[in-house]
Amino acid sequence: MSKIIQSIELHSTHAGSDKVYNIQLCELPDGFIVNYQNGRRGSNLASGSKTKTPLSMEQANVIYDKLIREKVNGDSHYRVVGDASSSSATIVSEKALSGVLPTLPSPVDEPRVTALLRDDEWIMQPKYDGERVLILIDTSGMIVGSNRLGFVRPLPTAL
Repeated sequence: MSKIIQSIELHSTHAGSDKVYNIQLCELPDGFIVNYQNGRRGSNLASGSKTKTPLSMEQANVIYDKLIREKVNGDSHYRVVGDASSSSATIVSEKALSGVLPTLPSPVDEPRVTALLRDDEWIMQPKYDGERVLILIDTSGMIVGSNRLGFVRPLPTAL
């Protein structure tokens, strides 16, 4: 008997379709597997497994995350139903524009810096790790990272 460790439900209405794609990371006595069900919403779903034999947790997690990315970033345009926090996958295509361009630092005098630090319209933070990443939360609660060119970029699984 398997125990579901992580699961995610995806839905697509792209080009007039109404499809669902459910993915589960399951634990067996001898390892982990990745199962799925897909088809038209409201009909009997086809089911299968992306793993032929039980794998280590790390290997199964890689397959689980990759499958989510393929479905969300693919031509069917699946979107996550409900809370996506059960997945560690980066669920946004890295080719997508975030819609936000940061204002990169430029030389300014001390009075201007002081004024900007006190202005609620500006947000600043030190860059400790050598990476400049904006973190955006859209109206659905989805969290994405944006690089300095305005493209979506992966975020670590734990922030």
